[in-house]
Amino acid sequence: MFSGAPRCVTAVLEGESMINDGTALVVYSAAIEAVLSGSFSWSSAALDFPFSMLGGIGVGLAVAWLISWAFLQRLGSGYHIIVLVLFCAYLTYLSADLLGASGVLAAVAGSIYIGHCAPLDASSTDRITGYSFLEIMVFLLNALVFILLGLQFPGMLAGISCLSMATLALWAGATSIAVIGLRVIWSLAFGQIIFRVLLSLRVQYPKPPWRQSLVIGGPACAAPSPWPRR
Repeated sequence: MFSGAPRCVTAVLEGESMINDGTALVVYSAAIEAVLSGSFSWSSAALDFPFSMLGGIGVGLAVAWLISWAFLQRLGSGYHIIVLVLFCAYLTYLSADLLGASGVLAAVAGSIYIGHCAPLDASSTDRITGYSFLEIMVFLLNALVFILLGLQFPGMLAGISCLSMATLALWAGATSIAVIGLRVIWSLAFGQIIFRVLLSLRVQYPKPPWRQSLVIGGPACAAPSPWPRR
C-alpha cells in the first residue's frame, strides 16, 4: 500500500514489482543452467532470453483471455471465481513451461489481465472475499519463503566466513548504491525522454512530476491486490 500516492504511481509500483521478480527469476534460471553446464553462449542467450520473456507474456495473456471469456464472463459471481483465478495462474505457468517459455512471466501477465477484467463482472462481495483470501495466501507464501531463506542462511555465512564484516558491508553498500542510484536516474530520465519522443502522450496524459518519478525510482515494492481499487 502507498498511502496518498496517485493511482497511476501505485499501479506502476505494484505491477512493476511483479514483472521485476519474474524477470529476475528468468535471468537466475539461465545463470544456474550456465553454472551447471559449465558453458555459456551469448548468442544462444540473446535468442533464448527474449523468447522466454515475450513467449511467457504472450502465453499468459492468451490463456487468461480464454479463461476470462469462457468462464469469468459467463458464470456470474460466487466462490468459484476465486478458484478460477488460482486455476488461471497455474494453467498459464504450466502452458508456458511446456512451450519452453517463462512460466513465471506467464503467470504474472495472466494474473494482471485477470485482475483487470474480473472486477467488471464481480460483485462487491466477490471482491472483498477474494481480497481477504489472497491476502492470507500471500502472507503464508511469504512466510514460507522467508523460512526457507532462513534455513539457507547458516550455509551462506559459512561460505563467506573468510571475508571480514567491513569488506562485506563495503560490497553490500556499493551494490545497493549502484542499483538504487541507476534506477532513480533512469526513472527521472525516462519520464523526460518518453514525453519528448512520443508526442501523442502530451495530448492524452499530463507530464509526470519529478516527485512521482523519484518515488517510482526508489527502492519500493508492494504486493499487488487481487482486485484493482476503485
